[in-house]
Amino acid sequence: MVQGIDLSNILNTEESEQATGIDLSNILVGTDTDDQSFALDDTLIVPESGGGSEFVKGLRRGFNNMQALTGDAIQVAGELLGKEGLEKYGAGVSAKNRLEAANVGAPIVPRVEDVKVGNLSSFVSNSIGEALPSFIPALTGAAGLNVALNFIPYVGPALKLIKGGKLAVSALGAYLPSSFLSTGEGASEQKQMAGTTSTPDPMQALFTGLKAGALDALTVIPIIKAFKMKGGTVSGPREIEQLFGVTKDAAKKIISSVPGIIRSGTTAAIIEGPTEAAQESIFIKDAEKVTGQKMNKEEYESRLLNAFVQGTIGGGAIGTGARVAGNLINNETVDERIKINDLDEGTVVKYPDFKTFQKEGKPEDKQMIMERYKAVFPDGINNKTDFLKLQTAEMEHIVDKPLHKTMREIYAKGGKPFAANYYGKGAEFVRYDMPGREFSQTELVDTGRFFKLKKGAKEVGGIILDKTIGKSIGAIADLSRYSPTLTKVIQDFEYFDDPVAKTIAQDASLSEAITLKTGEFDRITRKAEQQASKFFRAPFTSKVTPKINSEVYSYITNPAGYQGSAKGKALGKAYAKEFQAIYDYAKEAKFERGGTGFEGTNIPFDPGFIENYFPIMLHYKKFQSSRAFREQFKTVLKNNGVQDPDGTIQAIIGNDGLTNLSETVGMDPAKKAGNLEYERKLKEIPFDQLAPFINTNTFDVLRKYRDSIVRRVEYAKRFGMNNEILQARIKEGGAEVERKRGEPLTETEKNRFFDLGRAMQKQYKPIDSAIGRKINSALITYGYILTLPFATISSISEPFLVLSRGGAGPKVILKSIFSGVKGIFRSTFPRFPRDEYDNAVMDIGIGMDAATTERLTAAFGGGQETNRFTEKFFRLNFLSQFTRWNRLLAAAAGRNMIMSHARFLSKAMEQKGVTNVNELANTGRFKKYQEQLRELGIEPQLAVDFMRSDAVRKNNKKVYEQDAFYQNQIRLGSLRYVNEVVMNPRAASRPMWMSDPHLAIFGQLKGFQIAFSNTVLKRWYNEMFRSGFYNGMENGAKYAAVGALMVVAAALGNELREFIQYGPEGNKRYKDESEEKKLFRALERTGFLGPLQFLLDSARAEKFGSGPVEALMGPIVTRLVSYLEGVADLMSKGEKEKLIRELVKSIPVLGSTPLIRNRLYEALGVESTFGQKKSDFAM
Repeated sequence: MVQGIDLSNILNTEESEQATGIDLSNILVGTDTDDQSFALDDTLIVPESGGGSEFVKGLRRGFNNMQALTGDAIQVAGELLGKEGLEKYGAGVSAKNRLEAANVGAPIVPRVEDVKVGNLSSFVSNSIGEALPSFIPALTGAAGLNVALNFIPYVGPALKLIKGGKLAVSALGAYLPSSFLSTGEGASEQKQMAGTTSTPDPMQALFTGLKAGALDALTVIPIIKAFKMKGGTVSGPREIEQLFGVTKDAAKKIISSVPGIIRSGTTAAIIEGPTEAAQESIFIKDAEKVTGQKMNKEEYESRLLNAFVQGTIGGGAIGTGARVAGNLINNETVDERIKINDLDEGTVVKYPDFKTFQKEGKPEDKQMIMERYKAVFPDGINNKTDFLKLQTAEMEHIVDKPLHKTMREIYAKGGKPFAANYYGKGAEFVRYDMPGREFSQTELVDTGRFFKLKKGAKEVGGIILDKTIGKSIGAIADLSRYSPTLTKVIQDFEYFDDPVAKTIAQDASLSEAITLKTGEFDRITRKAEQQASKFFRAPFTSKVTPKINSEVYSYITNPAGYQGSAKGKALGKAYAKEFQAIYDYAKEAKFERGGTGFEGTNIPFDPGFIENYFPIMLHYKKFQSSRAFREQFKTVLKNNGVQDPDGTIQAIIGNDGLTNLSETVGMDPAKKAGNLEYERKLKEIPFDQLAPFINTNTFDVLRKYRDSIVRRVEYAKRFGMNNEILQARIKEGGAEVERKRGEPLTETEKNRFFDLGRAMQKQYKPIDSAIGRKINSALITYGYILTLPFATISSISEPFLVLSRGGAGPKVILKSIFSGVKGIFRSTFPRFPRDEYDNAVMDIGIGMDAATTERLTAAFGGGQETNRFTEKFFRLNFLSQFTRWNRLLAAAAGRNMIMSHARFLSKAMEQKGVTNVNELANTGRFKKYQEQLRELGIEPQLAVDFMRSDAVRKNNKKVYEQDAFYQNQIRLGSLRYVNEVVMNPRAASRPMWMSDPHLAIFGQLKGFQIAFSNTVLKRWYNEMFRSGFYNGMENGAKYAAVGALMVVAAALGNELREFIQYGPEGNKRYKDESEEKKLFRALERTGFLGPLQFLLDSARAEKFGSGPVEALMGPIVTRLVSYLEGVADLMSKGEKEKLIRELVKSIPVLGSTPLIRNRLYEALGVESTFGQKKSDFAM
């Protein structure tokens, strides 16, 4: 096949070209600018004037006619159901689109009888254009039903076993939308024949549609086969030449990559021609029966003849086009693994002419040409013609089109361009070097006033987005266009989910590395903890008895003199082993960034070895809650010469009880881990005096110590002990930006990097006052308890997101359900053994209670610090258990997807006799699976090598799970998969303001919606509209099915929640609610509205007894405003009812259950008006 040619426009689809190595799409579609068109044979292809070619105009008419028939069908539905509004709406849609079709203009050759030798191509082009839109609903329905049935356990595999099963499903899927449109066409024929605007017989129109739709279902089968066919050779280019208007030589150049066209095209044509004629006869005859009119014989025969001929042409073209699409839409580049997004990454586009390239061309550029474009230029670029071809193609791909003229002017004077910008942020320019000049030159490009206003509005919108709902890292993401160094810095902060993720497997980000390392350390003590746990654990109590905890502490601090139980000794040994592992990890840590002088050298941590070490952590929470305890400790400090006892206590509280206090805790993003770098300020105080204040809960101390060290070390690896590496990287990246953009980094851009560092260390704008932190924490926790008692029920649609990503087959789902049930059982009986799925989710660091609570606070409240009641509340309403199970399911699905993709690629390589995954065709599942693996941080070749290892072939899990690839790549891929389907807003992926604890109360209940929009909706949009025509259709059908399941689940959740709150009679407010409104309420629960939900809640806030501003500011502000209004009524009018009502509503759980709330009103002497005021339904 001919690699490197982008023929995505062959079906006029808007393919994403961001991952292409070379774009030669103008072979087929020409150009709409003044730029010289370009084709492989140097033939210029000039577009037709006068509003487009006959094909394009036919396409527009076809789409308008299809939409008009949709309107006719809707009108029939309204007439049958007696819904006047629906009937009028359908009639309006029909009339509007028929007018638009008429405005396109009549075809040059409307009927086959008018065809002559000179106008045949016009007739064929128009026929193809008008036919194409009619196939889209049928193909979409066929694909959609196939995908939907695959989600039903055992149905998908069963269909594969039944001969013709999947094709039968495809036919059924095509039948449903085809029958709908055919109903519209039947109604249209009736109205036209009767001369009326209403359908004479809507029921007959429906029957007509059901009959005609069955014929369409036959046509879709050869077209679907054409999409899926593989191999073969085409005898000649005539079909491509005729269908798409290219020259014979150009068609010859591309025809070798389109095997099987003639066969598939003919098959579809043979079926579609008679089908169209038969349908036309059905429409006419049924309309005659209803209206009593009779069409004259000549017109009847002419319409059947034209239907037959145009159907044959259209069916053949669509079958051929499907074959073209199946082979070419997903094969658009020389090497899509190479991301080209600026001039510096191009090859010949950086040189003004062939002579300069010969003389000054760098060896790496010539090597890159061979790697990327060998299939097109097997001998490299050795002549002027090839140079111009590749230069034009690269310019088309890399440089915004309005800059092409400027680029050629720069070439003409010998300039070598290296940076260009038109649509991006900032000025419009091309930067270039000129021979003999020391400094680079900038050529500014004039733009119109409207463009400047539009671009300025977009930039203002970007600022507003950054200040409201945008990712905090989004403000600096544009810098990746100019600086490879800053691109890597951004990737260290957060996984970079743009098209580059499909081409380059990204390493673990800082947050991912911290989570994975935490899971790795947890594995050391997990088994011993379980064996030492209580047999029965009462709710909210520790897993081990006080006696075991004391024995563990004794063993760690004095193993030689230990006299406790065997369980205590075993757990003490495990804890001592983990402390030692953490010490070795910190001592042996090396810088991973920073280049020469840093990278690969040891980080100069000097923990200082202490035998039998146990970190001293004081009861800091007791310092916060007990004044007497605080005063006792203050006395000890004074007696031992501590100059500032109050300040010392506050520092200990701020350091979570750790006594190795750091003077840099605060604004420095390189947050210190006290135990690692500083001597204990309190080391002079005798141990017996400190003992009453020391936290000896070994479980608690170990985890806080571990988390502190891991965060510190992983940060230092990437950014330095004191941000020295981050500063150096920003300086280097700033120079790259200035060279390409012509402007240095702004202070705002620099500060964002440091702000992200602070936020990821939970040190962004900290609340200095201990009292302020305590109040803030209490308010956040109260907000959770007040608003989320039924959050688990509201979240039941979330697990379906796993289906949208793949990997969750029936086996995985069932095993994860059993594992989740066992996990709930284990919370009461801690010794209950863990299974494979449970251990896997623990291994990647997201199965622990603290990790689950952190995720929930991030999703619902911005991830700010809470108090001990938060975790208990989330366990009490089962949200912790549900979230952990959801993560467990996602982790299993992700791991399964990785292994199955790698297994598929390995088998394909064996069948084709190739040794490198890059030798597989860059199409279909070969391409898709490799891209999905890279998105998860996994190199496909390494995955294949892993699958071929002896341990994997023998299914020896104990061995292969210790393999470096499994530990590093598969664990990372599983974690990244989980974070994409279980919303987990992180500092870099949520708005910057949501990392500010001062604003935490305003961020409550917003994290999930924002994360859903920035993660799920963004991915779905890209995969439906930027992944190619066929992939887009397939993904669209899949996401439609998943979305429907989520809405149904959310609707069931709404019913269950309202039953609990209102009893069997339900919510009176929704008693007469239409089905459409019920579905919309369910849609709101899924998260699909994203941040628009905030505006919607604000707009209707008054219906629930609140105001729009308070609704935007969150539940705590809403409550506070309500209290103030109640107090105002009491003070000014002497009326207490408002205040009592608001106080009752503020009682967690009870206040949000109207039946109980109503009884409380009565008991407190407030008149019960439940159900009479809209505000009574506020929750």
